[in-house]
Formats: sequence, structure tokens, C-alpha cells
Amino acid sequence: MKKKEFLFSVIIPIYNVEEFLEETIESVINQTIGFEENIEMILVNDGSPDNSEEICLKYKDMYPDNIKYIHQENAGLSATRNNGLKLATGKYIDFLDSDDVWDKNAFKRAYDIMEADESISSVFFPMKYFEAYNTDHILNSLYKGKKKINIFDDCNWLKLQCCSIIFIREKLKNLAFLPNLKVCEDGVFIAEYFLNNPNTYVVTDIYYNYRRRFSQNSAIQTVTLNRLWYFEALELSYKHLVDLSKERYGYVIKYIQFFLTYEIRWRLETELNDVLNAKEKEEYKENLRQLLNEVDDDMIINFPLMNKQEKLYMLIFKYGMFPTIKNDSLYFNKKDIGKYEDYVDFNVDSIHRDKNTIDIYGTFIKIPSVLEKFYVKFESGNSEEVETFDIDKYRNTVACIDDKFKIEKKGFHVKLKIDGPDKFNFVFKNKNNYYTIKSNFSKKATLSSQFKSIYLRLDNYYLKYNNTYTICKKSFITKIKLEVKCLFNILKKKKVKSLVYRLASSAYGIFHHKKIWLISNYNSDVCDDEIFFKYLINRKDFKDKVYFSIKENKLYDKYKKMYPKHVVKHNSFKHRMLFLNASYIISSSNDSSIRNLFGNGKMYLSDKYNFKFISLQHNSNNEDILSWINTDYYPSDMLLVASDFELNLLKDNYNYCKDSIKKIGYSRFSNINEEDENSILILPSPRRYLDLSCRDNVYSTSFTKTEFYKFYNALLNDEKLLKCLDKYDYKIKFVLYPNISKQISDFTVNDHVEILNGNIDYVREFSKNKFIVTDYSMSFIDFAFQKKNIIYTQFDRELYYTKKTHDILDSYYNKNAFGIVCNDLSSTVDAIVKEIESNCKLKKEYEKKIEKSFVNIQDDYCEKIYDEIIDLKLIMQNLIGGKEWKKRSFYFL
Repeated sequence: MKKKEFLFSVIIPIYNVEEFLEETIESVINQTIGFEENIEMILVNDGSPDNSEEICLKYKDMYPDNIKYIHQENAGLSATRNNGLKLATGKYIDFLDSDDVWDKNAFKRAYDIMEADESISSVFFPMKYFEAYNTDHILNSLYKGKKKINIFDDCNWLKLQCCSIIFIREKLKNLAFLPNLKVCEDGVFIAEYFLNNPNTYVVTDIYYNYRRRFSQNSAIQTVTLNRLWYFEALELSYKHLVDLSKERYGYVIKYIQFFLTYEIRWRLETELNDVLNAKEKEEYKENLRQLLNEVDDDMIINFPLMNKQEKLYMLIFKYGMFPTIKNDSLYFNKKDIGKYEDYVDFNVDSIHRDKNTIDIYGTFIKIPSVLEKFYVKFESGNSEEVETFDIDKYRNTVACIDDKFKIEKKGFHVKLKIDGPDKFNFVFKNKNNYYTIKSNFSKKATLSSQFKSIYLRLDNYYLKYNNTYTICKKSFITKIKLEVKCLFNILKKKKVKSLVYRLASSAYGIFHHKKIWLISNYNSDVCDDEIFFKYLINRKDFKDKVYFSIKENKLYDKYKKMYPKHVVKHNSFKHRMLFLNASYIISSSNDSSIRNLFGNGKMYLSDKYNFKFISLQHNSNNEDILSWINTDYYPSDMLLVASDFELNLLKDNYNYCKDSIKKIGYSRFSNINEEDENSILILPSPRRYLDLSCRDNVYSTSFTKTEFYKFYNALLNDEKLLKCLDKYDYKIKFVLYPNISKQISDFTVNDHVEILNGNIDYVREFSKNKFIVTDYSMSFIDFAFQKKNIIYTQFDRELYYTKKTHDILDSYYNKNAFGIVCNDLSSTVDAIVKEIESNCKLKKEYEKKIEKSFVNIQDDYCEKIYDEIIDLKLIMQNLIGGKEWKKRSFYFL
């Protein structure tokens, strides 16, 4: 019988993947090109300790003509692939990882491409992550434009994963994976193949789906514990390719340079592990520096996957020195690497106005020996040194391996008193020479880098920016000129909607004389906003206008019937008019859905963002992800807290001055009901690693594999706990956040457990339940305020928290927590049982901490909040709605 010939051989190395293997195999079987007719599958079991072999044998029995199976002693990925390649007979080869998945049309597309053009030696596909998060691989951004490429002409079409490439078997005869190479083995294999076969083809609409497991630890953290990563891997991968390129072409070709830049970039961002001693660390850094010397400066300067800060640091590391500045350019060893302004990433994040004073906040890159201090220099001759400060870690320095050449991103703040027409710029001084710094403006700033016709109104002046900040005296003629020019340029850019909003908001302000208080609630499960709104609207002496903007839902329908003239649909035309004319915007949320209704169109309207922002702080989470609360991001004019813990956290770590934070309590405290039920509230924080995987509220098939699910499902069904609940007639209320509400069916429920999700009345739940079991959520504040017990369960603390947050919170959880901190299931169950058996009596040690930290119990927290807002000074004396009609009649101009 004639031996069957296959078009494709798919080689799958297998090790400890029983829960994913069937999905991977099925993605090959389901290929539209036809599995039984055209594909052979070679399953190579690399001594896997799990039940993967049973799965392999099952499929081999199902498709005996298509599937080859071999079992070997553990030899590693490279050797396993090589062994599989020896058995391959197909014209085309794919090395498929045993937990990944192909789109069903991939092989058909690859076959059609290579059969149509014999000069093409491979086809590669973009990669998309799935499971733990759903995003494109960073290299996908390079795969645009051309389809057929030659690596000598298109060096930046980098590919590092051979699993997403279809190769020609005949061209692999003299090529193998290096068994001793444990890092970057794919990149080396691909680079060698491309050196011999430079023509490839990029498919952009079919994906190789790369699984990032929920339970997977960081590959960087794991690999850096191995000494081989620091020395042998460099020798066998990077240096090997450099030598190979020089041997064949006499120089390091651009493709290899691009490869080195990409790889060394993340090595420079990876802190050195203590598996190396001091001498070895210096040796490793010197080896990296020698490799970087094989890379042209232009390759680094123009590298598309690095920001300015990363490029600058790589050059500093390469030359082992900081740059110097001359004639507006930066130099290394007399080599001009470009204008300093291309590297000094100077961003204005926000501009605050108060009468004739402006406060400017932003960030910049501090370059030792070039830019360390800088100033505001006025054309009139005055100058003001700018205050600089550390910012949160998400926006700070590149984590670099050499502290001798460290560059940082810093925050800056300057307060300027305007007392006459003038011009000014930010400058820095270097060897008696002054260099002007061009300003970039973030989307949060009022001025714009893209639309320079916008202007700010002060008490007696206007401020605008067009490569220089210009202050001009306010007058009717100046108003007309500035506004007409602004409107004309908006029209010129064909931004008709922005033009309409600008004109309409001005007209709206003319005919509405009272100050506008806009309460905004985007998420329907937030209660603080509605409580404060009802307080204001029922206040008899309240003379201003109050409105409540709500996303269209049941809450909107309820309040629209109650207060039809005061409730507006979120993001409606009326809401936008109110937003652009508001004196105060008050919300428990602080994101862009509340702070910016116009998206990128803000640049044409930002001068009309004249409100003070009052943050009601409904249920803050103390994870670093809330760095948005930083003053240099979306600052609040008033921020509410209830305890010293919150106050110190914000003041010490988020750049707030103490006067901006008000230890008042929350509006929901006014509605606390003292009547308890025999129930426990279990309220876990939303996990960042779960948020991304379950975004758009899509069901995740892998959710049950997460530590989060395993812990809480076990807790809800623990036998010891259920017996206690039954004995004392208690029940559990388990809060499932909306972002994972599709996973309800995964949880095993019983008669003692009620799962809450969707529209939750948190005020009621916080007051009705006897105590709370939480982890990192600030919801414990409400229970501490009521002097109720708190149990913290932090089984995944290392995964959940970043290093910085660990540092901030260690003191709290170790010394100052308002309840017991548990680290596993057993201790959590024991703690809950003890609380129930003791009738939930608060221990004296926690009661003293609470009394010392919290605000005094008041009758009406809403009234205290109102009084504090009234005491705030207006940002602008001429705020729309803030003056009498005679003084405002032409303000819209």
C-alpha cells in the first residue's frame, strides 16, 4: 500500500499540559484545509508526569494514519522539537506549542501563499494572547503594510516564536534547535532560517492564539533565577547570531541588529538577581554592552518599540556615560544622536486656575549632566525655579540594571502669579546656556499640543500656547479675536460637532444664571452620589441648580420619575451642556467617563472645563492601579476620606497636600441602618488578572482554573463553615463583581450562600451584615466605621500586589489592621467560625484602633460635605454661572 503523503507536519512537544492539550489538538483537526487528507500530527511526550499520554493515545486511536506518538525521557523543548522533526514527512512544518490554538483557516492560507509563489520560504502569522488576558502581541504592531518581505530590506519585521510560522521542511535539513539553549531558542532558530531563506510572507488577518495561563508566574522572574540566562544564553544566542552574520556577510546585518535591540531592551529593564555576585554582575553588564556596540545608533534611535526614555537609557548604557549637550543636540563621544527635545519628554498634565494664578503640573525625564533643574523664564526677565518630586512607580524610571547610569521620570509643579502681559517658557540651564523646553500636553491638560488656538481665561488675562506661553490683557476686542480664531480653526479642521458644542455651551451659560452642581453616577451600583443628590435637592436653602447624570438603567428610570427636571441621561446633549457650564462636578468615580465627556475632542473645548471636582470616594481600592488618583493625573479639588489610614495613604503616596483631603466621612454614612441580619458579607476585590480576562463580560472557560475561583468556591462550600452557619442560623452574601458576573454558574452554591451581583445596594449590605470578609478592598472602612468585625483574607497577596504597594501596606496589615489577617483557606474558615461563635463581638484592640483613626460619629455627613464645598474658593472668579448677569452677558465670547 502506498504511503500517505501529507502537506503539513505539525510537531507538538508535550509536557504537563493535560488540561489544554485536547483544545490544541482539536485546533489542528479542525483546519479547513482538511486534517485527514493533508495533515500529520507528531505528538512528542517529553516525559510528562501528568495524564497527557492518555490524551495522545486517544487521538492516535481516532486518527491512526495521521498521528504519530513517541514517548521520551525528559530532554527539554529544543531536543523534543528536533526529535519530532526527524519523523516529519510533510512538505510544510509547524512547531505548535501544546497549550496554544490555531485559527481554523491558517494552514489553508499558508498553503495557498507558498504554492502561488515559490520564492516564499515561510509564512508567519500574528500572535494574540488569550485566557489570562486578551491582547495582541507587541510585535503585531510591526506587521502592517507589506505582505511579502525580505529581511535584508525589511529588518524590523521581527519574529521570535517559531510556533506561529509555517516552514518548508526541505529548507530545515541543516538546521536544528540548540539543545543547550533554554532562552531565545525560537528567535535564534528563526534568524538562522531567515539568513538562509530571506523571503517570507506576513498574514495579518488570521491568528496564532498564544495562551497566557491564569496560574502562570512571570517568565522573567523564573528565568532570571537561572545563572545560564546571564552567560551561556548570551553566548549561544546573541553572540552566535552576531558571529554568524559576520562570517557570512562581513558585518552584522540590520535584521540581527533589530533582534539584538529588542532582546537587550528587556534585559536592561530587568533587575539583576542575587544568583550573581558583584563581580559576575559587572561581567554580565559588560557582555551586554559589547553586544550593543554591534548595534548602530540609528537602529536604537529609530527603534519603533521603545519610548524616548528607553532609547536614551540604552544609548547611555551602550556608551557607559551620560550625554553632553551642544547646539541643541545631545552627544556621546562627539557623536550627535539628535536634538535634546527628542529625548526630554516634557509633558504638562494639568493647569489649575485661581484668579490670576496658575498651577502647572506635569512630568519630565531627568537627564543627569544635561537636565536636572529647570525654570520658568519670563520675557520680562523674571524666572522661577520649578519644584520637582517623585511620582508613582507606573510612570517612573525604566527599571535599569546599572544604577550608575540611572534616568528617571519625575513630576514637576510650578505656581505662577500673573501680574501683567508677558511671555514665558520652561528652560533648563547647562554650562551658562539656556535651552527652551517645548511643552507637550496630555489629554488631561487644558491646553493642547495639537490645537494651539485654545486659550485659558484668568481673572484679568488670557493664557495661550504656541511654542511659547503668551499672557495678554483681557479686553473685549481680545476676546473677539481669540474666540473667532479658535472657532475658525475648529471649522477648518472640520470638527463640526466640537464647533456646535462650543457655541451651544456659551449660549447655554448666558441664559442660566445660577451655579450648577452636577452629580455624576456612571455605575449603577454606586450609592454615594444618589444620597448626596437627594440631600441637596431636599435642602430648603439651596439656591443653586443641582442635576444628577446617570447612565440609562433602572436607577435612571427611578430618579427620572422622581425628579424629571433634575435628572439627565449620561452623555446626552443636556448633560454635556451642564458639564461645560458646571461650577462643581461631584462624583464617587474619578475616571474619564466622568471627568471628560468629549474624548479626544476635549482639545477644542478644554478651556470650558471650569469646574471644581469633588471626589466622594465611594469605595476606593488600595492597589497601585489607582494611581489615577495622583495629583499629577486627575487631581481632585476636594477628596473625602473617613480615617487616618486613608488620609496618610493619599498624602504620602499620591502627592496630595493635606488641605485637599477632607477627613469628613462619606455621604452614605448618613444612611446607615443599625439593624443587623445574621449574615456575613464576603466581598473580594476585583483582580487585575481577572478583569482583563473577563472584559466585556464574556464567559471564560478557564476561570475555574484560577486561584481566585478555587479559593472562594472552597470557602463557600467548606464543611466546617457550613456546619457553623447551620448551627447559628447564619448565611453568606457573596459579592461577585460585574466584570465576572458571567461566571456565576461556575460557583457551587448551597442553601447558606446567596451570590450578589449587578445592582447592589451597598449601603444596605454594609449596614445589614454582621461582619465582612474581604481582602484588599477599602470596603472595610464602612465596617470599621460601624465598629463591626473585619476579616482580611489574602491568599494571593504576592500575585495581587506590586512591590510598591507591599511597601506601603505592610505597616497597615502587620500593625494597624482593624481585624485579623488570614493567608489561607484554613485560617480564614477558623476566623469566620470564631466570629460567629463569639456573637461577632468586636475585640478591644480593634475598637481602640478604630476610635483613634476614624471621624467622630455625626448625624449628617452630607451636611458636613456640603459645608466644606461651600467653603472652597472658585477656580476662576469669572466662572460661568458665578457672576451676575450684567458682568457675564458677553462671557461666551
